[in-house]
Amino acid sequence: MAAFETGDAKVDRELLVDINELSHCLAEGRNWSQIVRISKLLRDKCFVHFRDERAVLQNSKYGKLAVHERQHRYIEQQLDDVLASIGAVTRPSRAEIEAALFLRSMLIHHFFRYDLAYKSHLQRVRSTGARPRSHKTHRLV
Repeated sequence: MAAFETGDAKVDRELLVDINELSHCLAEGRNWSQIVRISKLLRDKCFVHFRDERAVLQNSKYGKLAVHERQHRYIEQQLDDVLASIGAVTRPSRAEIEAALFLRSMLIHHFFRYDLAYKSHLQRVRSTGARPRSHKTHRLV
């Protein structure tokens, strides 16, 4: 799993545990109110994660911080939209279940595409004590 960690073990573990819990609840067909509660908790933790991550990336002078921040704002809006949709019903239709699955997929996509992109930058800064500098990363297509 080390290849997929960002360098902050607590953040990596907490968000992945919460994403997995949501996945299990959906797969097991748990009570909808429990799924909504877990989704809200995940959203709230993501907002805190994004704030904390911004501080780390600012301090390390990450060159792609602006792009990363735009992705965070987009995800925050999507999370709020999904929660408004799934929280408005007590018995979900296929659309609400797919919205909850989208929430999970969106967060996993962000983690693998955007959070892992800064991993080597943080490792270099932490291991060498070098003055942070931005570096180019190849964009995934």
